[in-house]
Order: sequence, then structure tokens, then C-alpha cells
Amino acid sequence: MRSVSPNLFCLQKFYRTAIISKEKDISIGLHLELSSTNYIDEAEKQFFLFENYFGFSPDYIDIHKSSCFKGDYDLLAEYCNLQCVAFRKYPLTTKAVASPTLSILATSVGKEELERRIKNFEENKIYEIIFHIGVYDPDSKSTLNRERELDIIKLQYVYQWIKEERMIIVNYKNLRK
Repeated sequence: MRSVSPNLFCLQKFYRTAIISKEKDISIGLHLELSSTNYIDEAEKQFFLFENYFGFSPDYIDIHKSSCFKGDYDLLAEYCNLQCVAFRKYPLTTKAVASPTLSILATSVGKEELERRIKNFEENKIYEIIFHIGVYDPDSKSTLNRERELDIIKLQYVYQWIKEERMIIVNYKNLRK
């Protein structure tokens, strides 16, 4: 019988991710899970855990399932500013934060629509294109299960197209204050 400690397995994943982040200059963010109205306390706990596991602060913070979030975006934006961490700016965020000008969820549009939107990007602005990449899992109940696999194809297409258009690719590390 074989046994694997989930904690050791997770710590190894965190460690490997931290190494890749530094080697490849990839930003790593904290995807907040907020379940109560005391979300600053929740954010602080998750921020602390992130730093403990990775050994550094997140490059940015965003909210998991933000469409369901009914809290004060500006309060979270202020928290991020105090931590000197970028924050994905949502439509209800009025505070100035280190964030892209606009975020586009690639999962919800086809390749042609994505290309059309990218062609309309304005000069000297920063745009975020969000992909939820993954592998199809027949046992998953996620509504985005199949789309995650399609996002890999879209990401490869968009990356090639952006290179051909000579657009500059940045990450959240470039947005830090």
C-alpha cells in the first residue's frame, strides 16, 4: 500500500511553481476565495498562507467568481495598495490600483471575436486576456471543463498572433507600484 502526504505533495507543487515563476518571469497571483462579509480578514489569512507557501508575496490579487462577489471592491483595492500588490480592476472598482486597463475573459468568446477585440486595443494601454487552461476531465462537474481544453488552443493562437503584431507582452510584475 502506498501513501502520499497531501501536505508534502502540495508543498512540492508550490516550491516548483515558485521556481518556474522566477526562471520564466511569470507572475503568480492570489485568487481570493471570499465567503463572508469579513473579507479583509479572509484576504489577510489567504495572503499570509500564500507568502508562507511560496516564500514571496503574490504579484496580484483577484477574486474567484467575482460575478458572485457582493462586497466592497474598493476596500479590497485599498488592501492591495497597502500590500503594494496589483489588483485586477473590476467595473465596480473606483480606487486607483496597479491593474490592466481592461480584462477580457477569453473562455467566453471564440477565436475570431478575440482577434477582433485585440485589433481594437488602443496604443499605450495594458490589456489582460484571461484563459482558464486545463485538460478535459470526464469526472469534473465544472461548467468550464471542456472550455479549459479549448482555451489552450486559443492561447497558442493568440500568443502567435500577438507576436506577429509585435505587441509587447507584460505580466503583473510589470504593474507593481
